Amino acid sequence: MFHLVLQPMGIPHILLIITQMVVSSIVRAPMYPIIGSALWFMGYPRAIKFWERQYVTSRKDSTNTKLSSELHGGAAGEYSVNNLNGLFYEHAVIALQRELPNALRRGQFGAVKAGDVFIVVNEGLTCMIQMIEVGNGFCTFQLRGLEFKGTICQEREQDALWRMINRDEPCFLNRLIEDLNYPKKLRLLSLFQLLDLRWHTWQVLRSDLSLLTYNISENQADRIMMGFDSQKLVVVLYVKAMLYHLTDSEQLDYWIGKDSPFNASLSGMEEFDYDPFFSDTFDIDYDNAGGHVSFKNFLDSYGPMLNVFVQKRQEKLGKVYDEDQRNLINKLAFMTSLSGRRALSLNDRVHYAVNINLFLDRLHQLFKGDYRITSFKDEWLFSDFTLLSNVIAPALKSGLRMYQDHFTRT
Repeated sequence: MFHLVLQPMGIPHILLIITQMVVSSIVRAPMYPIIGSALWFMGYPRAIKFWERQYVTSRKDSTNTKLSSELHGGAAGEYSVNNLNGLFYEHAVIALQRELPNALRRGQFGAVKAGDVFIVVNEGLTCMIQMIEVGNGFCTFQLRGLEFKGTICQEREQDALWRMINRDEPCFLNRLIEDLNYPKKLRLLSLFQLLDLRWHTWQVLRSDLSLLTYNISENQADRIMMGFDSQKLVVVLYVKAMLYHLTDSEQLDYWIGKDSPFNASLSGMEEFDYDPFFSDTFDIDYDNAGGHVSFKNFLDSYGPMLNVFVQKRQEKLGKVYDEDQRNLINKLAFMTSLSGRRALSLNDRVHYAVNINLFLDRLHQLFKGDYRITSFKDEWLFSDFTLLSNVIAPALKSGLRMYQDHFTRT
């Protein structure tokens, strides 16, 4: 009986409630009815939390774009820049998740509440950290900005931020009154003007926050690899990196053992390779008189470093390789170096010495993992592809890293 009487009486009030909801949504402020909804009180407007939109995008990277587009710019170049920004976004967020709560717990930034915005400026990069939620022992923040491909507007904004942060000038009420064109006799502000001035007053807090993230340095590859000597150094470091990864591999004992898939190739190895791809311009183990790369010259050029790597492996594993095992390691290293260097050649067997762009294009393809066996002399790698993925593939990245370190230090 109670519901039969009261529920029909509440039907006319539903329209008023819907109107209240619409008005509250428009002005973004709650409305409180009193005296049977005859009088309404409106609260202060609430700030809307910013949440990123769920964009539906297609990822474009080196796996689904043309190599020419990536090297010569264009739309794919923009996606590459966005991927680079995304990489730094990811690591910056991880570093902030680790360091920001500790800084807030120590009170390094004072009293922090939801809605506060922190501006982080470092080495030409500017990002904003907006605090979404701050609770007891946790915080939710959002990171934006941090673009490497900036514009002149971003540079001007950053300069203005630095000038504002570094400015340390006293603020006097008299100067404010003079700036507001008030009469000289009037030295006090009204209550409304005082509240308005306080509302628009910013307190700049500066504190250092160390984050462990990436550091980017730009070196033009076509400039630092222009000469033949530079390209020769890249090839030499590439071969040395292959020797290191070969001796550091856990499967080396299996590759030179009795059940090795390379037994037939090692026993029938030819000590001379007459491939026209090799030349004295890039290969330090090339024999000009014979027109080939020989096993003897390889040991003379790379043997001392290979012996050091083998000695380090023996000390690490606590074992000693006999003469036959050492000979097998030398042969496997020689064959691996030939296959790795031959991977730098193009499909049409054009030597990269013809053009620096051909050399860079092939390095870029190998850096992405695009290794193609085009010579019948390298078909022995089909017996165990782990040597290609665990030795030759990472050797190129290590060689380029050593070359970059060599270039920056010198």
